[in-house]
Amino acid sequence: FRSVPCSNLKALNKIPSLNADVFILDLEDSVSIANKVAARDNLVSFVTNGYEDGSLLDKRLIVRVNSPTYSKDTMRFGLKDMDVVAMLGDKIEGVGIPKTSARDTEVLRDIVHPSHSVWAFIETPQSVIEVNQILQSRFYHVAAMGLNDLSMELQLPLDYHMATGSGAKDSPTADAASSASGVNRRLPLLYAMMAVINAARAYNVHPLDGVFNDPTDSRGFAAEAFEGKRLGFSGKTLIHPSQIEPVHKVFAPSEGEVEWAKKVILALHSSSGGVAVVDGKMVEELHGRMA
Repeated sequence: FRSVPCSNLKALNKIPSLNADVFILDLEDSVSIANKVAARDNLVSFVTNGYEDGSLLDKRLIVRVNSPTYSKDTMRFGLKDMDVVAMLGDKIEGVGIPKTSARDTEVLRDIVHPSHSVWAFIETPQSVIEVNQILQSRFYHVAAMGLNDLSMELQLPLDYHMATGSGAKDSPTADAASSASGVNRRLPLLYAMMAVINAARAYNVHPLDGVFNDPTDSRGFAAEAFEGKRLGFSGKTLIHPSQIEPVHKVFAPSEGEVEWAKKVILALHSSSGGVAVVDGKMVEELHGRMA
């Protein structure tokens, strides 16, 4: 799920050649205030031209707007963004609402294009507190973590390693920061991530992990993507084309998982009692549904 700033024409024009599952065309955080209007114009031209020449017909496009409700500053761009998104109609798949809150549902219900899927970006403490109410509305199809914004609002460092540059290497502060770097940097966000995953699964919404900020750290990205899969996310939002293939490898079923699923299905089919043993472990109907 690759995010692309609409202010970056070069990045937009690469989309037809890339194979991300979904492209998030961003009008929000990745676009400076000075470029908001130009980014909106770029969006319209890019989507309209790509639709007409056929280069985008097989691409799934979500437009992340500026929030039409979060603050006066975001509203002045967000409402116009929503008008443009509605005008694009079925040329795009849907719209992403940043900093989603429970009140957004009623505000947006009458202005979202009827064919559009709606994505909630859970990226504020209020979003996390209200996530059950947000997703219970059945208005949203995807819940995406916005961990950078959430980290900022929780007053967390985006990366604990940043603290090591704040003092001399032999200072107590540096020693403490070095020790803290051994702790999973996303541990303070675990409560929020699990709250979103739990609510998403309860209301049949797809939960997406947040972005990994360093496109040059392939090992770190793979580790975080795998962690997200283990936590229960359905996929991960991305900031760079180099992350597309690795995330596909992580979230696609491995050969071992496919082989296990085949064994489970066969064993349960052959079992008369609904319980079987696969690789020395008991399996039952719930494992069949997983398979």
